[in-house]
Amino acid sequence: MLRLVEWIRATAARDFPDDVALVVLYGSHVTRTAGPHSDIDCFFVPRTERGLAFARTFIIDGIGYDIFPLRWERVEGLADLREPLMPLLGDSVVLHAASPAEEARFLGLRARLQANLADEELTHHRAVERLGRARARWDGTAALDDVGRLRTQAGLVALELAQAVAFANGTYFHHGPKRLIDDLAGLSTPSGFLPLFLGLAAAPDAGAVLDRTGALLAATARFLEDDDAGSAPPLPARGAAVVDVHTLAHVYEEISSSFTKVRVACDAGDPVAAFLAAVLLQDCLDDEVPVAVGLPGLLEAHDPADLSRLRSRLDAAEATLVRAIESGGAVIERYPDLGAFLAAQRHDAVS
Repeated sequence: MLRLVEWIRATAARDFPDDVALVVLYGSHVTRTAGPHSDIDCFFVPRTERGLAFARTFIIDGIGYDIFPLRWERVEGLADLREPLMPLLGDSVVLHAASPAEEARFLGLRARLQANLADEELTHHRAVERLGRARARWDGTAALDDVGRLRTQAGLVALELAQAVAFANGTYFHHGPKRLIDDLAGLSTPSGFLPLFLGLAAAPDAGAVLDRTGALLAATARFLEDDDAGSAPPLPARGAAVVDVHTLAHVYEEISSSFTKVRVACDAGDPVAAFLAAVLLQDCLDDEVPVAVGLPGLLEAHDPADLSRLRSRLDAAEATLVRAIESGGAVIERYPDLGAFLAAQRHDAVS
């Protein structure tokens, strides 16, 4: 993977010297938790509109890569605990900087993040905001008649509440969902929070999902000493309306590793990891893939006692998405190995 990292750095320096302020690595390869199926997590801060062309999605040996832009305003949002994915700022390495001043600006925002995490009044406020987001997401969910959608929303609520608990502890999750349970176990948590969180992944039916999610919300509210049920506005409507197969090809390149994460968790027999990975993937599919594509829902097939059902549903959803893309005439950018990818980039540069 070092060759791919060097290609990313060299491409930014050579082709976008005045247009990309920073290229930053984060994720499992930085925190030293990478496995055989881990991708390289990378974002860049654009200086100009032309710099946005540095963004790329592609697949190498079945692993999806997404080099995506993050403007300075959003990096500042990370520092102020307003944006998710704080490891992008707090647990990352600057791979390329267009100038020392821009690297210093980034490191200054990292210091601001640490200072804000030490501010108990601010972290409590942000925790209550997360609780409000969880309540807004859960509002009306009890009326859903689709157990798969119910499980998806419950999982997203649980993840919001976990982040609220982390903020209340003056921290955030450094390793993502795959280490979430271990990280939670090291924090001060609401009474019964961890068993309820784990129990949500094992909930056998809609009634159990509703009961356990409601209990998680109530426990977190007591922990934060907050009883304002209306502390957040409704979440905005989401989801693509029109099928654009070329956009879908980029979406698939970006999230193909998310399919792999669910698959690996199922094959390992880990129902909690499989549940969380499937929740996050389903949320992305709901947001990016139009209903007209006809993807089968993942979470209605989640059975902690038989993860092969979720595995089969995952394979069917991926096959449906790929078929929709390719039958529509779009090309998925994928390569059998790193050598083939690098050779293709050299060919494109010459031509």
